[in-house]
Amino acid sequence: MKKNRILLLMVILPTIFLLACDAPRQRRIVPLVSGEDSSYRDNGSTVTVSPTPTPTSTIPNNLKNCGFAASSSESSKFVQSAHLGGYKVCRPDSSSDTIYIQFQYPVSSNNGNKNICLFPTTSSTSGTVYIGEARCINVSAAYDIYPITMLRNRTNYSSYSMSGLMIMLDAPYYYTRFYSYVQSPDAYLFCMQWIDQSCSLGRCDSSYCDSFKSGAHYVYTSI
Repeated sequence: MKKNRILLLMVILPTIFLLACDAPRQRRIVPLVSGEDSSYRDNGSTVTVSPTPTPTSTIPNNLKNCGFAASSSESSKFVQSAHLGGYKVCRPDSSSDTIYIQFQYPVSSNNGNKNICLFPTTSSTSGTVYIGEARCINVSAAYDIYPITMLRNRTNYSSYSMSGLMIMLDAPYYYTRFYSYVQSPDAYLFCMQWIDQSCSLGRCDSSYCDSFKSGAHYVYTSI
């Protein structure tokens, strides 16, 4: 057991360190670790740090019913989160994969990284399941409204409807099951891939996802 744990650390830690110290990325593939079969990977195993879409500082007519805040006097319209501060998400067209998000404050982490990542999810009997890779943007202005078109490109899940979002900073946090600091989007994707693989082998192992959840470095919102 101890030997396997040491081997796991030797494989995952150098890769995570390189990811955390890398320059701004366009596409990041979550690393494999010892014991994971690459054949279980799918198109949703990536984090896309795309160019931040041009936000609007005024509320467009088609978003008037979203309840976005027009000024600081309407701060009560935001959902408050310890992880992100005040935020508001709207999906005005349920048939579209485009969502709009607004923040009460510029989003930053303890290392100055302002990238925020969003995963599209669908509901299942066991909770929520991600159905596509993350879209990551840089949020540098309060009250601006950002349009983001989500991707439903996870193998075998692309036909599922989007019913929620997992939202988190693209920043490193310590996760006990990983025995290291890991970028939150990477930790989330890895835990989901790991539990899928272990369940397919008849021994569901939720320990990585349990560690991710206990860290609480994310918010979930239905849309």
